[in-house]
Amino acid sequence: MQRNEKKTIVLVLMMLLCTLANSARAGIDATLKGRVIDARTGEALVGATLQIVQAGQTAVSNENGEFVFRTLGQRNYTLVATYLGYHRVSMTINPARTDTALVVRMSELESSLGTATVTATVKRNTEASQVAAQRNSLVVQSGISAQQIAKSQDKDASEVIRRVPGISIIDQKFVMVRGLSQRYNNVWINGAAVPSSEADSRAFSFDIIPSSQVDNMQIIKSPAPQYPADFTGGFIMIDTKEVPHENSASISVGASVNDQTHFQRFMAAEGGENRLAWVRQFPPFAGRCACPLAANARRQWHQPDRQPL
Repeated sequence: MQRNEKKTIVLVLMMLLCTLANSARAGIDATLKGRVIDARTGEALVGATLQIVQAGQTAVSNENGEFVFRTLGQRNYTLVATYLGYHRVSMTINPARTDTALVVRMSELESSLGTATVTATVKRNTEASQVAAQRNSLVVQSGISAQQIAKSQDKDASEVIRRVPGISIIDQKFVMVRGLSQRYNNVWINGAAVPSSEADSRAFSFDIIPSSQVDNMQIIKSPAPQYPADFTGGFIMIDTKEVPHENSASISVGASVNDQTHFQRFMAAEGGENRLAWVRQFPPFAGRCACPLAANARRQWHQPDRQPL
């Protein structure tokens, strides 16, 4: 009887010791380190997302494809790795049994990704766009944009184009490029050639185009394969403004001040009795002016000045 009781006590103690050992072992935190690479090339995948399902932890691979998970228990976990354009990878791992860094190999998707279409509109009505066009051009050209036109008081295209270097205006409407008359020029508007505006000569009258309708203007001064060959002076391309997609309104206000004249004192002529006093003292009329106002007027020989405000 006593022998059976001793056996029972020994078994109970052994079970308690095993339980305590397992609890102590389970309480030790483990760390999982690894690296995500391309299965075909072996290159590191930057920005891959890795998740420990049971622990609810998430990590992202760095520039070397490396990742790390901390405070994991010594048990089996499910690791899930995802990356754009690659197959999803799922594996079972145990941090306690992983002596070296874990390597996660991911394979590319065979199916092609969807295409994305980006639509943009090139702005050619700014000063920066004209400077870029001249810098990148393989021919000699000059230009002016709507942004520059808005800063001036030009009312038509003839006044606008005369601001371009090497351009002269004849009769306030015809363009002369580099000393060659208007019949040696070629003019296109919105990518199409325009006929002559004169009945007896080859010339285009630029004063018929309002400056408010000009988006940009380019003057090509040297030949090139992409331009027509029927010009010697210059090839002038005019782009007009497009029809607006929505209604809009704009107000512009301008002012200018000359600090040499505005708000400065100015010379003024006195009138009335002072003028009569000057006449009375002037030698040819001295003693001859019998006007009573002149006789009683005060004498003032200096030039008076006034303040505008």
